[in-house]
Amino acid sequence: MTNRWKYDRPLSRQAFDKLFPDDEACAQYSAEKRWSSGFKCPKCVCEHAWVLQDCTRECKSCGRQTSVTAGTFMHRTHLPLRTWFMAMHIEATHSNGISAVQLQGQLGIGSYKTAWLLLQKIRRVMVGPDRNLLSGVAEIDETSIAYRAAEDANSPSGVGRSGKGKILIAGAVELSSKGCPCRIRLRPIKDFSAETLLGFISDNV
Repeated sequence: MTNRWKYDRPLSRQAFDKLFPDDEACAQYSAEKRWSSGFKCPKCVCEHAWVLQDCTRECKSCGRQTSVTAGTFMHRTHLPLRTWFMAMHIEATHSNGISAVQLQGQLGIGSYKTAWLLLQKIRRVMVGPDRNLLSGVAEIDETSIAYRAAEDANSPSGVGRSGKGKILIAGAVELSSKGCPCRIRLRPIKDFSAETLLGFISDNV
């Protein structure tokens, strides 16, 4: 299997800081990616606009303003753009991922809830909408993770295959020709019935 850190090394923190030193650089990069084929007003389809602060575009025809984050997962954010960029870089370059608590500490975000929502949005958009299904040999299994909400902290989890006090999960792992794990798919499920598991398999393999 390809060693990511040897053959496909992600951008170093020093290179990241040089490429994105401030919000202005992040906004410029976002604008170039968003309007790579030229600006087009979402309201009147006019292709001519003024460039305002933070690379916002103001249509010369109807006057509508469109920011680089409008309609994206960063829509109406109150966080600096560079905070978003740093969070994306941290999440994408950590082999085992990063927790919201760690992200909060590294970025100096005051609220844990803000850090958690930021991380969830980033993880959601990292999933390729057109990704291929697992193929070849795939191993399928099921498991459960015990949990207790604050109101039922003293309630015991169910035993065996009971779903009481547990999150039920189905998993599929694609194997290489040498039997090494490649891609993986996980999904919370409502039960361990054959219908549910077969539905998970047909959606992912």
